[in-house]
Amino acid sequence: MLFRSGCSLRLSEANSCIYKNRMSMKRFFGFAVAAATMVSVNAASISNGDFETDARLDGVFTGTITGWTGSNFGIFNPTDGLFNPGQVGGNNYGFINTAAGTFSQNLTGENSTLTANIQYTVTARVGQRTNGDGTDFEVALVANGNTLASRTQADITLSAGNFTALSFSFTPDGGNANLGQQLSIVLNNDGATQIGFDDVTISAVAVPEPTTYALISGLGLVGMAAYRRSEEHTSELQSQNR
Repeated sequence: MLFRSGCSLRLSEANSCIYKNRMSMKRFFGFAVAAATMVSVNAASISNGDFETDARLDGVFTGTITGWTGSNFGIFNPTDGLFNPGQVGGNNYGFINTAAGTFSQNLTGENSTLTANIQYTVTARVGQRTNGDGTDFEVALVANGNTLASRTQADITLSAGNFTALSFSFTPDGGNANLGQQLSIVLNNDGATQIGFDDVTISAVAVPEPTTYALISGLGLVGMAAYRRSEEHTSELQSQNR
């Protein structure tokens, strides 16, 4: 039983009953709120998303990036003037020189294969040099070669000398044809000049199924009805002990 009933009408016992009823209701609604907002954060990660694993001196670049594979790509520790001050997250950024270039990484950890009712959220920053080089790009979440969601230059406005943040999410249901397939982050250059990337991340968060929301809603209605009955009983106790 959630709520105490049949309380004595003596003042001390009535006050105790009122207190217990209200504390029970607080616990019940606390449980309902916790259940409504409860999601579990599950590990799905990429390594070296900030491109700082490989130390490079100022003005030095390399055609490889630890943890990433691809072609016509690399990391660069830029000299002053290529970007506005403070725009590169650390010392290095990842770059792709031309439209023939791309680089990618398979996710690791729990939910690194596409899992139903998991919200995958990708974030990144895309950089355009002060001279305006770098205009066309794609950041994509891919499963078994199939693009699940992506962002391109059509979705954000790049600014010369700056890195611009982007974010997108994808939540597959139980009928998605790519369930169980390996997930990857893919970065593409769709233009003729160098494009930069920095601070690439991914998170995976469980999303309750619709039936779970329905259950929580039902509990809320039951709790509200019980609360009304409890308050009516409390009012009666208070009236009889005045």
